[in-house]
Amino acid sequence: MNARWAVCGTGRMAARFLETLKSCGKNVTAVISSDLKRAREFALGRGVENYYSYENVDFDKFDIAYVATVNKRHMPDSCMFLSKGKSVLCEKPIAVNTDELKIMIETARNNDALLAEALWTAYMPAIQKAKELIDGGAIGRIKNLDSRFCIYIPKSFSRLYDAIGGGALLDVGIYNLFLAQYLLGEFGDIKAYLEYDDQGIDLTDKIYLSTPQGDAVLTSSIKKKLPSIKAVVTGEEGKIILPFFIGASKVILKTKDGNKKFSYPKKYIGYEYEIEYFENLHLNNQKQSPVFDLQKSYQLLEVMQKILSKNI
Repeated sequence: MNARWAVCGTGRMAARFLETLKSCGKNVTAVISSDLKRAREFALGRGVENYYSYENVDFDKFDIAYVATVNKRHMPDSCMFLSKGKSVLCEKPIAVNTDELKIMIETARNNDALLAEALWTAYMPAIQKAKELIDGGAIGRIKNLDSRFCIYIPKSFSRLYDAIGGGALLDVGIYNLFLAQYLLGEFGDIKAYLEYDDQGIDLTDKIYLSTPQGDAVLTSSIKKKLPSIKAVVTGEEGKIILPFFIGASKVILKTKDGNKKFSYPKKYIGYEYEIEYFENLHLNNQKQSPVFDLQKSYQLLEVMQKILSKNI
């Protein structure tokens, strides 16, 4: 039996995700928004029959809710579905602080519901290949990771300039932190240097951290496009390069024996990997993602919270 998906939100991410769901042949049966008119226009424009505001949701119409509302709405919106026993795939950051995430985890547990953070990078075959190469000693002992995700987002794009849940770190820097956590392990010492606007929103973040396998330098920004979106892991015997690592489709291995390229072409946008994985978790009655579980989500959020509060 195929799962029925609902999309909560009507913004750019919700549109791209819904497009991928339909491209994958998934059964999208509902759209939910705080505004019924927006829900109606968004749903009917994309061939989805059912649409709701928060006040009139028919929870019998879907099994899985993908939450893509603004960051500060992730906790209440996810809990609305979790409290009804629905599986929830919530966009990153899964919450704006650890207190909110604790509430989400407790709500999921109390209602025997599946909850996971929609960080698509975690499910990319190229990222998993990079880890396989590192763990297999392909580049020897790790010296460092240089991971960069820098883009320009104009201030008129207000979601990232919100005093609650906005800024570069929660929306962009999380990808760098995830990659360091996934490839290198638990974090040790952390130093962070943040550049703010006049509202106190972090625009550019540079993070230096140590891990059991090596050091990392993580750069994120919503103010500038350079340096580019890529990650390089340097070892004593070579390098692993991940161009556009957040949606990686290839891995470049450079050693004294030459260069090797491992390619993993995306069939659609790239969200299809997490979509398939999450739907299988739901169909198999799993409550967390073994690839990126809630403890890892919590650890990343805790680090980001400490950085933003200057408590490191």
